[in-house]
Amino acid sequence: MADSIKIMVRVRPFNQREKDLKSKCIVEMAGQQLRLINPADTNAEPRKFAFHRCYYSTDDAMGLPPVNNRDVFEDIGREILDQIYQGYNATIFAYGQTGSGKSYSIEGIKDVEKGLLQMCLEAIFQKKEENSKAGVATSVKVTYLEIYNEKLRDLLNADSNVEVKAIPIGGNVELRNVKYVTVNSYAEVLKEFEFGKTNRVVGATQMNKNSSRSHAIFTIYYKDKKYDSKFNIVDLAGS
Repeated sequence: MADSIKIMVRVRPFNQREKDLKSKCIVEMAGQQLRLINPADTNAEPRKFAFHRCYYSTDDAMGLPPVNNRDVFEDIGREILDQIYQGYNATIFAYGQTGSGKSYSIEGIKDVEKGLLQMCLEAIFQKKEENSKAGVATSVKVTYLEIYNEKLRDLLNADSNVEVKAIPIGGNVELRNVKYVTVNSYAEVLKEFEFGKTNRVVGATQMNKNSSRSHAIFTIYYKDKKYDSKFNIVDLAGS
């Protein structure tokens, strides 16, 4: 049985602006609990929030090694992939204000650190190779959509004039005029992702000069002889 919605929170390290201002960290974590300290009254009772998991990625990490993208993947990414391989649909959804680390967690930094998306794709093609050795045929297709100003755009289609439509059908949504790309290796799928990424709408905000100004949904369609599933990886626009 697939699990229901789980909410994880990740605290990023200070950026250079915050370091220059000598900002104080007002977030503490203990197990599955996050506590916010009132900077105006540090003796006041902290506000407490509970989550399924808490990841402390600040520089000091409360005396512990800071959690990196690999740690997050090993903790939740593999768990989600296990559901995908059993035929369940799943979604990783990054939410937060501009500069909070959404794109970093999902996409990482090219040639520096992989994000959850790249690690999940690597694992999927490792699974595909294992299936092939066992005589099980596996197909993987991907789509990459952008939602900007309430309009859908296909980031994998070089013809930007093609209008993507979402048609409600029986409680589901069917996409029209979307390019489904069959990929056979990690290198191939990464090439498609990078191509689509260059087409996203970006713009400056007060918090981030290269903030994504659109929502992006990268979807992996996994199919073997027994199961057929869909895995959405969503990076929201900054605000």
